[in-house]
Amino acid sequence: MTAPRIPDASPAVSPPGVRGPKRRGVELVLLLGAALISVCGYAEVGLAHDGAVPPDAARYGAGLGFLSLLAHLAVRFRAPYADPLLLPIAVLLNGLGLVLIYRLDLETPRDQAATTQLVWSTLGVTLFIVVVLLLRDHRALQGYAYVCVAAALALMILPIFFPAVNGARIWIRIGGLSFQP
Repeated sequence: MTAPRIPDASPAVSPPGVRGPKRRGVELVLLLGAALISVCGYAEVGLAHDGAVPPDAARYGAGLGFLSLLAHLAVRFRAPYADPLLLPIAVLLNGLGLVLIYRLDLETPRDQAATTQLVWSTLGVTLFIVVVLLLRDHRALQGYAYVCVAAALALMILPIFFPAVNGARIWIRIGGLSFQP
């Protein structure tokens, strides 16, 4: 007579053909947290500078939340097994970047770069959604890994050959278009 086998309660790896949990709810909660942190940062900058919450803080939060929700829905329906941390981290970094740009805008009233950056964020989320909707299998991008690395390195080196802006060589200016890689 043999002893009964006790199954392992927490296998390290899922058996072949069995997918892990989707964890889209975790992603949504983390997205809400990332948007909330960004909105609190935005309000804090206004409080520190003017002694009052900026009047457009709710609009800023709604815009960031709406973009986050659109990206989340695209991932939920087209890539349900994607890592639930990547999108919230990207939203948090983007939101904090917008807060920092807003803070710099308060010191230079003639420059309003935060609204322009929000437009670029919207374009980025739109491109993200298009890629998620059109790309059937992410492994198709593996063939472009070296091309992407070479392009990224070239973009980091390229500003050296353009004129300095405020003493820093971090801009690429071509005609009326300028950007920081």
